Amino acid sequence: MNKVYKFQDIIEAQYFLNGAIVGNAPPKNSQGPSGYYGLIGLTLIFTAPTAGTVTFVAAADQADIDPNILQLQDIKAQVQAVMGGVTVTTVNRKITFVETTPTHGVTLANTGTANGILGFDINIPSVGKYYAPPGTSPLAAPAWTWAYSVNENMHVVFTLE
Repeated sequence: MNKVYKFQDIIEAQYFLNGAIVGNAPPKNSQGPSGYYGLIGLTLIFTAPTAGTVTFVAAADQADIDPNILQLQDIKAQVQAVMGGVTVTTVNRKITFVETTPTHGVTLANTGTANGILGFDINIPSVGKYYAPPGTSPLAAPAWTWAYSVNENMHVVFTLE
């Protein structure tokens, strides 16, 4: 089946093609650093590219700020320590998990207790698909077949799934 996807950011389109999954941006905090509240003791359960469970702990360098907040660098350090094949980054301020060397995509089980706070589904697994590039022989789904940019804020990708 052919599908069409639209993105506001070229980096978001690139991560999509490489099997990333994208969550929420942290809430803005006018009185201090932005971050995610309530993650301490909660889990993320990855099933791909490899299986692993991350249980969030308070960041040692947060003692003078708020021990209940985890900033992106804290989440990144804790996830990447457990999931060596996953890179944690952001797209438009939204937390993003992508394979360090894209081959399959990232999958997050829906049973992790941190899913909701980070913006991942709590009802079904969050699944990223790696889309093979055009010219791959034989072309098998999933693959992307064509992409173009309308302007700086609209990028379109056609896929075979």
